[in-house]
Amino acid sequence: MEFSVTRISRKLVAASGPTPSVVLELSVVDRLPVLRCNARTLHVFKHGPAAAKVMREALSKALIPYYPLAGRLHISDQNELVIACSGEGIWFVEASADCTLDAVNYFDDALSILMRNFCLFHLKKVMA
Repeated sequence: MEFSVTRISRKLVAASGPTPSVVLELSVVDRLPVLRCNARTLHVFKHGPAAAKVMREALSKALIPYYPLAGRLHISDQNELVIACSGEGIWFVEASADCTLDAVNYFDDALSILMRNFCLFHLKKVMA
């Protein structure tokens, strides 16, 4: 089924409270270049009057205990990939589609989803 997606807003969501400002080393496995990839996720919900607002607020609260997610990957002075827990936030994209979740079977066939319909921006590559 063909459908179109319209981006309503795109913004960084930061933690709703203070978080540690530290640099975390990755595990030996996480440092292997062959295993580096972006984990793009897609979460869809039935439309509600304040769905995006509720999601942004919940995400902002969740980023307090999960503060490394709001950081950035960097190359250390030792040429190792690390997480700089900077509290910059994570991207939240609110969008609307011209179909219902029922019409696309709640994306039960995940392979049929064209991620370019949802990933409305490109991430900067940190390290090859």
